[in-house]
Amino acid sequence: MSAEQDKAQASTGSLRFPPFPRPPSGVSITPFAEFKERGIKKHCGLNNPEIDTEGIRTVAIRIADYDRDRDYCKTRSIFQQETPHIKRTFTRPPAMSKEWWNEWKVEEPKRRVYRSYDVSIDPSNRLTDASREFSESRRHVWPPMHNKTSIRDMWVQFCLFSGLQFEHPIWQRTDRPAPPDDDDDSDPENQSPQAADQPKKRVIMHMPYAVWGEPQKVDSDEAVRALYDAASDRRVKTLASFVTDPAHGTAVFLSSHMIDQAFIFYNHLLDGTPRLLRFFYDFILRNNVFREPKLRSGFERAIEVADRAFVELPATAALARALPDKFSVGCTKAFPQPTADPVDAINVLLKGGAVLAEDISADEWGPTDGWDGPSTAQWDSQETDYLAEILGDEAACDLQLSYTRGTTERSMRRIADVKPPVASAFAGRLARVELAPWPDYHPFDPADNIGERIYSRPEVDGNAACATKDIVLLVEPAVADRLIVGMGIGGTWVQLVPTDSTQGADYWYVEAMKKSIPSYYTC
Repeated sequence: MSAEQDKAQASTGSLRFPPFPRPPSGVSITPFAEFKERGIKKHCGLNNPEIDTEGIRTVAIRIADYDRDRDYCKTRSIFQQETPHIKRTFTRPPAMSKEWWNEWKVEEPKRRVYRSYDVSIDPSNRLTDASREFSESRRHVWPPMHNKTSIRDMWVQFCLFSGLQFEHPIWQRTDRPAPPDDDDDSDPENQSPQAADQPKKRVIMHMPYAVWGEPQKVDSDEAVRALYDAASDRRVKTLASFVTDPAHGTAVFLSSHMIDQAFIFYNHLLDGTPRLLRFFYDFILRNNVFREPKLRSGFERAIEVADRAFVELPATAALARALPDKFSVGCTKAFPQPTADPVDAINVLLKGGAVLAEDISADEWGPTDGWDGPSTAQWDSQETDYLAEILGDEAACDLQLSYTRGTTERSMRRIADVKPPVASAFAGRLARVELAPWPDYHPFDPADNIGERIYSRPEVDGNAACATKDIVLLVEPAVADRLIVGMGIGGTWVQLVPTDSTQGADYWYVEAMKKSIPSYYTC
């Protein structure tokens, strides 16, 4: 290289190696052969900055969620025997268990996957990898257990349902003797030292009511392998189906599956489970697990289902507590079911052809000193008149005189519309709810291990045509505010028919409430 080229290169600041540039003034370079590794000073003082053994201050790691207090040595060292490390367990404070989603929402932008999902990989495998990374990124922030259940348990149940995890079959060998009763060994005081030192068996997760307490009977190793092969094939098909239509799978999980597995009886799961799935689906879209437009749109629709479930799943429990309301209870007392036939009533009192006179004791009436003495029987006790409380005495009396009990229907109906009170509906004190038929909301299957679905087939005592028409239900305004259009309620509906056909339309009230389901109910 000529001198002119060296000057031109020096003027532009470009460097070529070799030769290496000279170090700045005051800086010395130590050859690697002479370098000696030195660690961090162990005792720097309580309020002093951290320094190394040369007295140089250490540089902080620039990671947003890095916690020095939670860090520990992850490799073997010569100091392990002198100062053994006790691994700390990370648990969330129980006081924050009801608002765990707020903590997740704050930290969510930081939970990113620093990798690229290859579109050439099968979508099922990509979703499986994403589910593991989603779970691992939250391993220290899962909410604690509440009422023997937790959000972490629901995550495992969702993975089993969607095929993200393998569900081990439940079986029992019939060709081997039953294991001995280990009830006495369950008490730690009764266990031998050898038994106490043995590691506990790994808990195998499965559906709570997968086989309803009846494991499959097998009599050979080949039959056991066949069960595992069938479970493996079922998982592959289930996962592929979920990836193809995640919205449908989400609707099934957040409706019929939660009902069948009795998850709906835990209030913290009714709103917590939709929140959990919403976080998972946002995680999938944010990290571009699926770049195919069709697959991405499927999870976008699944988010819409989760958002609806967040509103309607808690509403199912609220409806179960709100119905029947006071008006319906009052109507049930004012318009009782028809009495049985007198002949049937007499047969109830007969036992082998003899009247049950011997079963009646005079002492059961309680002590009495005659008509002039005090009696312990509450002859004047009266039940609350809800109709008079809601409508007033005059309107309640007119209702009982102007209407009579009509058709009784037991079915599942969908809330079609909710209208505020009007002057014509008993002095404007009751709201009107239009209920549309919802037959076969869950098709009846004789082989279903859940049993016959309640109200899957309407049962009518009276005019059978009522089961195919809309009905108008009268409820209190406070109860009407809790109703959500589209949701389903299953119960016993009783018709109020005017005694005079010129008085107007008929109305219905709730005699019994047995089930409420969300609008997206799918099986």
